Amino acid sequence: QNHMLVWKTCPKTVLVLKKRGKALLPHLRDVARHLWFELNLQVVVEPEVGREISGMSDLDFVETYDNEEDAGKLHEFVDFVVCLGGDGVVLHASNLFPGAMPPVISFNLGSLGFLTNHWHEEYHKDLPDMCNSCYPTPLSGVFVTLRMRLSVQVMRKGKPVPGKRFQVLNEVCV
Repeated sequence: QNHMLVWKTCPKTVLVLKKRGKALLPHLRDVARHLWFELNLQVVVEPEVGREISGMSDLDFVETYDNEEDAGKLHEFVDFVVCLGGDGVVLHASNLFPGAMPPVISFNLGSLGFLTNHWHEEYHKDLPDMCNSCYPTPLSGVFVTLRMRLSVQVMRKGKPVPGKRFQVLNEVCV
Protein backbone atom coordinates (compact mmCIF):
# COMPACT_ATOMS: atom_id res chain seq x y z
CA GLN A 1 0.00 0.00 0.00
CA ASN A 2 1.50 3.34 -1.05
CA HIS A 3 1.37 6.43 1.14
CA MET A 4 2.51 9.99 0.50
CA LEU A 5 5.54 10.88 2.64
CA VAL A 6 5.56 14.47 3.90
CA TRP A 7 8.29 15.61 6.33
CA LYS A 8 7.68 17.70 9.46
CA THR A 9 11.22 19.10 9.10
CA CYS A 10 13.40 18.87 6.03
CA PRO A 11 15.80 15.92 5.86
CA LYS A 12 19.50 16.64 6.30
CA THR A 13 21.30 13.28 6.08
CA VAL A 14 20.84 10.38 3.70
CA LEU A 15 22.41 6.92 3.80
CA VAL A 16 23.12 5.65 0.28
CA LEU A 17 23.38 1.87 -0.07
CA LYS A 18 24.35 0.02 -3.21
CA LYS A 19 24.68 -3.52 -4.42
CA ARG A 20 28.07 -5.04 -3.58
CA GLY A 21 30.86 -4.71 -6.11
CA LYS A 22 32.01 -1.90 -8.34
CA ALA A 23 29.40 -2.24 -11.12
CA LEU A 24 27.08 0.40 -9.64
CA LEU A 25 29.78 2.95 -8.73
CA PRO A 26 28.83 5.23 -11.66
CA HIS A 27 25.21 5.25 -10.42
CA LEU A 28 26.35 5.91 -6.86
CA ARG A 29 28.49 8.81 -8.12
CA ASP A 30 25.53 10.36 -9.98
CA VAL A 31 23.09 10.00 -7.09
CA ALA A 32 25.56 11.14 -4.40
CA ARG A 33 26.52 14.24 -6.41
CA HIS A 34 22.84 15.04 -6.98
CA LEU A 35 22.05 14.68 -3.27
CA TRP A 36 25.01 16.86 -2.23
CA PHE A 37 25.11 19.55 -4.91
CA GLU A 38 21.44 19.85 -5.88
CA LEU A 39 19.62 18.94 -2.65
CA ASN A 40 22.22 20.04 -0.05
CA LEU A 41 22.10 16.76 1.85
CA GLN A 42 24.87 15.13 3.85
CA VAL A 43 25.66 11.80 2.14
CA VAL A 44 26.75 8.76 4.17
CA VAL A 45 27.83 5.38 2.82
CA GLU A 46 28.88 2.12 4.43
CA PRO A 47 32.59 1.68 5.27
CA GLU A 48 33.10 -0.84 2.43
CA VAL A 49 31.74 1.66 -0.09
CA GLY A 50 33.77 4.42 1.54
CA ARG A 51 36.92 2.39 0.80
CA GLU A 52 35.78 1.82 -2.81
CA ILE A 53 35.36 5.55 -3.45
CA SER A 54 38.37 6.80 -1.48
CA GLY A 55 40.57 8.71 -3.85
CA MET A 56 37.66 9.81 -6.06
CA SER A 57 38.06 13.57 -5.68
CA ASP A 58 34.57 14.30 -7.00
CA LEU A 59 33.12 12.31 -4.04
CA ASP A 60 35.29 13.75 -1.27
CA PHE A 61 32.16 15.12 0.46
CA VAL A 62 30.80 11.59 1.10
CA GLU A 63 31.09 10.45 4.71
CA THR A 64 31.10 7.03 6.31
CA TYR A 65 31.09 5.50 9.76
CA ASP A 66 33.91 3.53 11.29
CA ASN A 67 32.64 0.73 13.45
CA GLU A 68 29.73 -1.39 14.65
CA GLU A 69 28.94 1.10 17.43
CA ASP A 70 28.43 3.86 14.85
CA ALA A 71 26.38 1.48 12.69
CA GLY A 72 24.12 0.89 15.69
CA LYS A 73 23.46 4.65 15.86
CA LEU A 74 22.48 5.14 12.22
CA HIS A 75 18.85 5.66 13.24
CA GLU A 76 19.91 8.73 15.26
CA PHE A 77 21.17 10.75 12.31
CA VAL A 78 19.95 9.19 9.04
CA ASP A 79 16.74 10.82 7.82
CA PHE A 80 16.16 8.47 4.90
CA VAL A 81 17.88 5.73 2.91
CA VAL A 82 18.52 5.53 -0.83
CA CYS A 83 18.97 1.99 -2.15
CA LEU A 84 20.66 1.38 -5.49
CA GLY A 85 20.34 -2.17 -6.74
CA GLY A 86 17.71 -4.79 -6.26
CA ASP A 87 15.67 -6.39 -3.54
CA GLY A 88 18.81 -7.59 -1.74
CA VAL A 89 19.88 -4.00 -1.05
CA VAL A 90 16.46 -3.20 0.44
CA LEU A 91 16.68 -6.29 2.64
CA HIS A 92 20.19 -5.25 3.69
CA ALA A 93 18.86 -1.81 4.65
CA SER A 94 16.26 -3.50 6.81
CA ASN A 95 19.04 -5.38 8.62
CA LEU A 96 20.94 -2.16 9.34
CA PHE A 97 18.01 -0.81 11.37
CA PRO A 98 16.88 -3.45 13.87
CA GLY A 99 14.40 -1.06 15.48
CA ALA A 100 12.62 1.85 13.85
CA MET A 101 13.65 2.29 10.25
CA PRO A 102 13.77 5.58 8.33
CA PRO A 103 11.94 5.88 5.00
CA VAL A 104 13.59 4.08 2.09
CA ILE A 105 13.50 5.12 -1.53
CA SER A 106 14.77 2.27 -3.67
CA PHE A 107 15.92 2.50 -7.26
CA ASN A 108 15.74 -0.65 -9.35
CA LEU A 109 19.14 -1.56 -10.76
CA GLY A 110 18.80 -5.29 -10.08
CA SER A 111 17.08 -8.16 -11.79
CA LEU A 112 13.86 -8.72 -9.79
CA GLY A 113 12.60 -5.47 -8.36
CA PHE A 114 9.72 -6.67 -6.17
CA LEU A 115 10.78 -4.28 -3.39
CA THR A 116 12.36 -1.55 -5.53
CA ASN A 117 9.56 0.69 -6.68
CA HIS A 118 11.43 3.54 -8.42
CA TRP A 119 13.30 3.55 -11.72
CA HIS A 120 16.89 4.74 -11.48
CA GLU A 121 16.45 6.93 -14.56
CA GLU A 122 13.94 9.02 -12.59
CA TYR A 123 16.14 9.81 -9.57
CA HIS A 124 16.41 13.47 -10.70
CA LYS A 125 12.64 13.74 -10.17
CA ASP A 126 12.04 11.33 -7.29
CA LEU A 127 14.80 12.53 -4.94
CA PRO A 128 13.72 16.19 -4.99
CA ASP A 129 10.13 15.02 -4.42
CA MET A 130 11.38 13.02 -1.43
CA CYS A 131 13.28 15.96 0.04
CA ASN A 132 11.01 18.88 -0.82
CA SER A 133 7.91 17.43 0.79
CA CYS A 134 8.76 19.42 3.93
CA TYR A 135 7.63 22.64 2.25
CA PRO A 136 3.85 23.08 2.63
CA THR A 137 3.21 25.06 -0.56
CA PRO A 138 2.86 23.51 -3.01
CA LEU A 139 2.41 20.23 -1.23
CA SER A 140 4.69 17.71 -2.81
CA GLY A 141 5.97 14.40 -1.68
CA VAL A 142 6.86 10.95 -2.76
CA PHE A 143 4.89 7.76 -2.50
CA VAL A 144 6.42 5.13 -0.24
CA THR A 145 5.33 1.58 0.38
CA LEU A 146 4.69 0.64 3.98
CA ARG A 147 6.16 -2.74 4.77
CA MET A 148 5.78 -4.97 7.79
CA ARG A 149 8.75 -5.71 10.00
CA LEU A 150 8.31 -9.04 11.76
CA SER A 151 10.25 -10.58 14.61
CA VAL A 152 10.76 -14.31 14.11
CA GLN A 153 11.91 -16.76 16.78
CA VAL A 154 12.80 -20.33 15.80
CA MET A 155 11.42 -22.81 18.32
CA ARG A 156 12.35 -26.44 18.89
CA LYS A 157 10.03 -28.56 21.01
CA GLY A 158 8.33 -25.43 22.30
CA LYS A 159 11.58 -23.74 23.42
CA PRO A 160 13.41 -20.87 21.68
CA VAL A 161 16.60 -21.87 19.87
CA PRO A 162 19.41 -19.57 21.10
CA GLY A 163 20.65 -17.13 18.47
CA LYS A 164 17.75 -17.85 16.14
CA ARG A 165 15.74 -14.63 16.47
CA PHE A 166 15.45 -12.58 13.30
CA GLN A 167 13.94 -9.31 12.11
CA VAL A 168 12.40 -9.89 8.69
CA LEU A 169 10.72 -7.75 6.07
CA ASN A 170 7.17 -8.60 4.97
CA GLU A 171 7.28 -12.38 5.30
CA VAL A 172 9.11 -15.48 6.40
CA CYS A 173 9.16 -18.89 4.77
CA VAL A 174 10.10 -22.08 6.61
